[in-house]
Amino acid sequence: MFTRWSVAVVFLGAVFVSADDTKGRKDNLEGTWKLTRVVNDGKEDPKAVGGRVEIRDGKISGFDPENKQTFVISYRLNPDRKPSEIDMKIVEGKDRGRTAEGIYSLEGDTLKLCYSYAGGKRPREFKSAAGEQQICLEMKRDRK
Repeated sequence: MFTRWSVAVVFLGAVFVSADDTKGRKDNLEGTWKLTRVVNDGKEDPKAVGGRVEIRDGKISGFDPENKQTFVISYRLNPDRKPSEIDMKIVEGKDRGRTAEGIYSLEGDTLKLCYSYAGGKRPREFKSAAGEQQICLEMKRDRK
C-alpha cells in the first residue's frame, strides 16, 4: 500500500519549505498519527487502518498495524498552494528512491494526505477513484 511511490518530483518554481521551516506554523505536521481511513485506487483498505505514521525531523515513517516499519520518506511542503502540496521521496524501504506528489490538509488533529503513484498526476482534491492511481489517507494525531 505505502510502497507505490513513483511520480517524478516537479518544483515548477514554487516555494517549498522543508519540515524544519514549518515549526510554529499552523501546518506543522510533526507528531504521531494513527491511520483512520485508507482509500487505494478507489477501494477502502481496512487492513491498513490502525497503522501509525510518525513525522519527525523532516522524515515520515510508516508502520503497519502490527507495528512493523514499512518505509521512511523525506518530504517538502508547499503550504502556500491550495490545496497545500507535499512532494515525497522514499529514503528507506522496498521502493527506495521512488517519488510521489500529493496534497495535504491539517485541520485540528486531523491530517488528510492524498498522493499519486505510478506516474499519476498530483491530486487536486481528497478523493481516490478507481483507475486514478491515487492513495488517500486520513489520520488522527496521537496525543499519548
